[in-house]
Amino acid sequence: MATGVPAPARPAHQTRHRALDGQTTGPPLTVIVIGDPGAARDGLVRALAASTLMSILVESKVTFVQRGSPPQLIVLCSVHPSRDVQSVLTNNRNAALLVVSPRTDRDEIVQTLRAGACSYLLEGHFDTGEFVAAALGTASGRSHLSGSALAAVVHRLRHSDEAGAPGELAGSLSRRQRQVMELVAAGRSNHEIARAAYISEKTVRNHLNEIYARLGVRSRSDAILVWLGRTPSPSTRR
Repeated sequence: MATGVPAPARPAHQTRHRALDGQTTGPPLTVIVIGDPGAARDGLVRALAASTLMSILVESKVTFVQRGSPPQLIVLCSVHPSRDVQSVLTNNRNAALLVVSPRTDRDEIVQTLRAGACSYLLEGHFDTGEFVAAALGTASGRSHLSGSALAAVVHRLRHSDEAGAPGELAGSLSRRQRQVMELVAAGRSNHEIARAAYISEKTVRNHLNEIYARLGVRSRSDAILVWLGRTPSPSTRR
């Protein structure tokens, strides 16, 4: 992870970003990075500030006083994430929250997600590109979980009364789709699912696309969380 003095943030009113097709789009996302000064936080700031997709503000306290327009994304660098998430979201209920933490204990990870974090990345286990992609994905409503975080959620829900897909969701899938989703929730790759179900990887991908549509999600981690009962399907919340 990069270290050093953070690059200056680009004011939102001065910067416009380009989409993948090269067309100029709207102003960059307003992002607040929270954490104690140091290599971990400063590395995150530098990674985000290198992108014209975001305008970055930096805070050292979770109880910061908001300046200007509300942030669309908050990146929290914390060793006590479950506690700090609650404080951060008290005055920022509409912001998407990405947590970066060295904590790997299952209880802490699950409580952090339950407290309102959208994504959880394990410090030191991602590169700059992966982090920026996770930040943009979180801001657009997708969950990003490091392998250890996803494993913690799956383990907790598999060993609690909360485990098991909501009945109406399971009933909306075909027998084969339920089989695929169970294998996904068990942490299997597409290749492993194809071997276990005696189908091609292309067929696995097709099933997953249909499953995502029926569950109302856009990513593998979101689908697992919904399937295991971590959160209701977006379609059932309307």
